[in-house]
Amino acid sequence: MTPTLSLNYAVLLTLLDHEIAALRLFVTTLQEEQQLLARSTDVSTLPDIVTRKTELYRQLSDLGRQRTSWFVSAALSGMQSLLERTRQSDPAVTQEIAAKWETLLGLARSARASNETNGRLVRTRMVYNRSALDAIRVASGATTLSTYGADGRMG
Repeated sequence: MTPTLSLNYAVLLTLLDHEIAALRLFVTTLQEEQQLLARSTDVSTLPDIVTRKTELYRQLSDLGRQRTSWFVSAALSGMQSLLERTRQSDPAVTQEIAAKWETLLGLARSARASNETNGRLVRTRMVYNRSALDAIRVASGATTLSTYGADGRMG
């Protein structure tokens, strides 16, 4: 293996390490959000969690773009083509890259599942809040339930 290739692999390995670290924080943040949505009546910290989630998402997007650029500069179509290329020339590098890639994919699956669960929890809270507001309106003597139409006006 030439020094240039080693350096390129080192860059990719560093990018994967950064992606793994950011994705771990993202998963932890999603789990924190999930706990808050599922068990707490005080959601005052939710905006802070959303801000952290947004920043981590931006960071992950940037790291993903950097990884894609690395593949383009190496004239590779993606991870599979890299692993096929290195399998014969440097099995140790192949194993290290493959292990990091599997870790990244596992974290991504976890993030996706948590995000889907959080979406369901948010929708459930919205339905509950809407029902509670409707019950208050009925109890206060309102004859019709007020809702907002697609144009944003009360209907």
